[in-house]
Amino acid sequence: PSSLTELDLRYNKIQDSGFLHLRGFLESPDCRLQTLRVDDLKSSVVSKKENVTQSKTCSSFTPEVNPERDGRSYRYKFSGPGVFQCSLTGLKFNITHAGEVKYRTLVWDPTLLESMNLQAGGPLFSIESPQSSISQLQLPHCQPERSSDSLSVLHITDDGASLIQPVEVTQTHVIVDVPHLSAFGIVSSIFQMFTTKVNGQALLFLDSMDNLHFIHVILLPSNVPKEEVKEFHSDSKFIKVPSQCVFYKDQTYSCHSDPEGFIIQPSKAEVSANYGPNYDTLFKMRLPSSTEEVTIIIKDEQGQDIWKYTLHKSEMKDHEQQNSSLHTEKLRRKRLAFIEKVSHPTLNTLLLKMCQCGVITSSEEENIRAENHRSERARLLWDTVTNKGASSILIEKLKDEDEFCFEYLMLNINQ
Repeated sequence: PSSLTELDLRYNKIQDSGFLHLRGFLESPDCRLQTLRVDDLKSSVVSKKENVTQSKTCSSFTPEVNPERDGRSYRYKFSGPGVFQCSLTGLKFNITHAGEVKYRTLVWDPTLLESMNLQAGGPLFSIESPQSSISQLQLPHCQPERSSDSLSVLHITDDGASLIQPVEVTQTHVIVDVPHLSAFGIVSSIFQMFTTKVNGQALLFLDSMDNLHFIHVILLPSNVPKEEVKEFHSDSKFIKVPSQCVFYKDQTYSCHSDPEGFIIQPSKAEVSANYGPNYDTLFKMRLPSSTEEVTIIIKDEQGQDIWKYTLHKSEMKDHEQQNSSLHTEKLRRKRLAFIEKVSHPTLNTLLLKMCQCGVITSSEEENIRAENHRSERARLLWDTVTNKGASSILIEKLKDEDEFCFEYLMLNINQ
């Protein structure tokens, strides 16, 4: 491959033979040219030069985020042509003219993937553009460049699913032409899975209760939108730390602390390429809130570090202070939604489960049941549990018992 990135041919008289050589060079897949300066060339060469320049120039944008019953959607209006990257999802859009784009993540159908001998290699995106302003789509992948040639894109419509071969696979994205918009997601053959190395991200979330800190460690592919993980763990405080790491899918990893002695559960866990909708905690570490400093380490089966970060007490404390007002407002909205929507049967089950797991006492359960009105029982249960700092446990049990009520509650706090 040529390492040439800039070529200045101004003031040169290019003959036909030179034109053919230049055209062949520009159309070669090994061409790395970013800038071509000319006085006057045939349109096909100039067009190629424009394509090269456009593909290398990308502007970032932050879309409008709208909460929905089963997740969130993104919306943005482009004022003109260009290549634009979403700062929240990593998606890149090749835009031909002004128009609006709306997109969101969907849940992969494992039955469909299995029937086609495929595995997901990234989130599944539903994309709409009423003005048909997208010519190419660039989906972020998480594989090292040397193995990215195994990637393709699954295009899912009402008529079925079909594979689209990429126009190009860059170090970070899979580029495809857009036949028409619907659902798109990166996939690879299931026969690649035993060798799949993944660019990953290690994310930390914090809960505090009764002079204890609970640190949730989550390990995901790098192309999972971080904002959607934060949404899933909205009850916890996100700790912003360097997250980059590399891991192998379906291998076992362990979490450690320095100094040792803190409780970490489980001791080991298998890591999969998780693309939602649930982004569950992989490891949970418990430590006294007085802890000055702790180093969190993730190791592979050979005992080699794949990720490490030293967390200082000030980071946890400052994070709590910065988010206290937001946390209070979210709790207020959750309280109102819970009181409004939780049903009588669900409420009775939650009372029993809260007592069984020791969050409320038997006498507190009796006092709550003694209330005549459903809304009063719901209010008293919520306030009793929240005053003990255990609202996340109540919400977790609610999700198990009444998924519709849980989704309504999560939607309500983001409006």
